[in-house]
Amino acid sequence: MVWLLSLIALLPFALAVWQWQRGQERAATLVQFDQLTRHGVLALAELPLDAYPGWQPVWLRGQAVGPVILLNNVYRDDQPGVRVIQVMKLADNSAVLVERGWLPVARAGESLPPLSGEQTGRWLPMPQHFTLPGAVHGVAGRVDVLDTVELATRLGVPLRQGLVALSQVEPPLAALPSRPQFSPQRHYAYALQWLLLGLCLCAAAITLWRRRHA
Repeated sequence: MVWLLSLIALLPFALAVWQWQRGQERAATLVQFDQLTRHGVLALAELPLDAYPGWQPVWLRGQAVGPVILLNNVYRDDQPGVRVIQVMKLADNSAVLVERGWLPVARAGESLPPLSGEQTGRWLPMPQHFTLPGAVHGVAGRVDVLDTVELATRLGVPLRQGLVALSQVEPPLAALPSRPQFSPQRHYAYALQWLLLGLCLCAAAITLWRRRHA
């Protein structure tokens, strides 16, 4: 039993280290976001096609292609809605997803003016959604998961990673926060909880060992 408790105690310590590392990664991302905000705006077309979105402020000039995509299950102030996403083809013959803003579910079917010309926004990783079996995968209309592989095939041009969330949105659209909403402190708190649990298990193992050898 003493050895069993000692082995079990290793798991909380490992989880504490993992949560601490996660907190440091989250904190580094927030620092990077704030640093990039103070730098100039980059031209997206000048970045390599295989570049990964790292929260950079970017500007782009292009033309909208294909239908509007409405990404379901996006909440703003506890109200359900959709992300309105449009594909734009750039001058370098690549394409990028542009998030025009957010609409409540009741207004998801409204028509919007075409998107064209020069746009400025923040280049973000694709949003990750928790989906259940039966979720709708697609490249047009209302979808639960955006099928970027199929979309790139249909476009016939390279599709850049991530999406550009526009800095300015026009009514009836509303803006979603582009700064990451996660909190490093939450991971640090989890790390502390796992650490305390590991220490309690170690204390229990030591107490049991002393009793057996008293």
